[in-house]
Amino acid sequence: MPSPPSARPSTLDPKSAKAHTDLGAALRAQGKVDEAIASYRKAFDLDPKSAKAHNNLGYALEAQGKLDEAIACYRSSIELDPQSAWAHNSLGSALGKKGWDLANSPDPKLRDPKRAVEASTEAVELAPQSILAWQYLGWVQYRAGNSKASIEALENSCKLEKGGDCGQWIVMSLAHGKLATEKELPEQERDRHKTEARRWYDQAVKQIDSGVAGGDPVGQAIRAFRAEAAKLLEVKEKQN
Repeated sequence: MPSPPSARPSTLDPKSAKAHTDLGAALRAQGKVDEAIASYRKAFDLDPKSAKAHNNLGYALEAQGKLDEAIACYRSSIELDPQSAWAHNSLGSALGKKGWDLANSPDPKLRDPKRAVEASTEAVELAPQSILAWQYLGWVQYRAGNSKASIEALENSCKLEKGGDCGQWIVMSLAHGKLATEKELPEQERDRHKTEARRWYDQAVKQIDSGVAGGDPVGQAIRAFRAEAAKLLEVKEKQN
């Protein structure tokens, strides 16, 4: 079995931006994020036009939860290499997360629905084939009170995923549930939304209960949505 690569190869050229970028990748893979960041910064000190160094620094900063700094790095990477698909995808993913943070911050003072929608919309413009970017946009539109726009975004996410999963379905349930409460809608239309709300809820819950939604931030959000949907639809859930 081959031994793992050395974090600091003896052949490292201290004046090579590429060598420092590669070293940063090796360090990040080993979980040494602070050292990786230092190596990436050294790389673009040596070569300020290194799009890869900026993008990789963004990955490392995002891993530390420094989302705004990561977004700035991804933007710099795109300025340096406008045709880079991975830089656009990196920025799209980060903006999707940023939009969700702005829409759903635990601190109400930090919530900004308008900026949340703007960030999430830019995310899908940058990465139109990203399942998660469309999902985040759907979540954000729901939190912003735009149920129809939420359903549209989540349907796009489902199409890209060829059917979707509980991450889209549970919020589609909520969005349809909210539309069903709009008194100005014709009764037939409100009944349709009620039916759709319960259909998506039952489909989502079945998958959630199978253990699909884990303990990561996305999984936690899905479980919170599930509780919210149960309350909105007046579903009496079984107690464990």
